Amino acid sequence: MILAEFKEITKVAVKEEELKKAKEHIKGRLVLELEDSREMALMCGMQQLLEGEIRTTDEIFKKIDAVTAADVQKVAKDIFKNSGLNLAIIGPYKDEAKFAKLLKL
Repeated sequence: MILAEFKEITKVAVKEEELKKAKEHIKGRLVLELEDSREMALMCGMQQLLEGEIRTTDEIFKKIDAVTAADVQKVAKDIFKNSGLNLAIIGPYKDEAKFAKLLKL
């Protein structure tokens, strides 16, 4: 099912309502995390270290809000490729072809 969803998101744009929900979830989670002073320090430190500047939450929210369904689809096409798939199987099995077929969705 997960592989089918990966394939789907590369072909069909995310619905606007679903994208809005995801954005609000991310923003809400960030606000809650930043109530902890350690998390705030970690976020500022990571931004300074990796980007050379520290953004306010409003700036971060604007960037989140700017993401479009086309952006999501473009990134999905870059990430979800059969060539990069791996599969871990635990337990005895007799037919390896059955699993190999899953990776070629």
